[in-house]
Amino acid sequence: MPVAGDLLKSWSIRPGYCFRMVYGKLLQADHCRQPVEWKGIWKDAKGRSHYVETCREHAPKSRVG
Repeated sequence: MPVAGDLLKSWSIRPGYCFRMVYGKLLQADHCRQPVEWKGIWKDAKGRSHYVETCREHAPKSRVG
């Protein structure tokens, strides 16, 4: 059972918001509320590239762009 603050395995691109989805207090998912600090290319598990915006905490470890 997830707890508030856990990451979802899925993600969503929404300009101006971190692309990572996290569980809230009611266990409903929403975009991470931290300010966007990195913009660039992120590769998903299937190797496809996506332009994303993310907070510092969720920035990819191996940054492409």
